Amino acid sequence: MRKLFLSSITFGTILAAMASMQSCEKVNELPTINEGYETKYRMPDPTTLTDEDRQVISDQEDEYEKNAH
Repeated sequence: MRKLFLSSITFGTILAAMASMQSCEKVNELPTINEGYETKYRMPDPTTLTDEDRQVISDQEDEYEKNAH
């Protein structure tokens, strides 16, 4: 019984090693590059902050500084 168990473990290990070796043969490390992909996306134009936005950010920074120490 023990001999059958050990041979099954050995056979399973060899089978797993062979399967893992077969999976490494055709690795595609770099996907294909679609031509012109870098020109299709455009960053939106930046918007300037209003005085109201600056005040909100300033209030948040002040609150953080008070609670951080």
